[in-house]
Amino acid sequence: MHWVLPYGSFLSAMAGMPIRVLTARIAVDAEGQVVTTETNWLVASLLDPAEGTTLTLMGLRHQRWEIEKAFRELKSPLL
Repeated sequence: MHWVLPYGSFLSAMAGMPIRVLTARIAVDAEGQVVTTETNWLVASLLDPAEGTTLTLMGLRHQRWEIEKAFRELKSPLL
């Protein structure tokens, strides 16, 4: 069963644990023109939207992805 929350998220359960699923449409643009639009989902344990908005959590996800990418690039020459 799902409970819809504001701003493109809803509550659900995975393996018996409550989760919040966030949905965001992200537009990638090049020089002011939209090249592609894609839908991204994020599963979070923060159930209360006041603890983290969809925009905030998706931004943090992007930052984490950038950091992990930088670490991978550092590891390659070191190995």
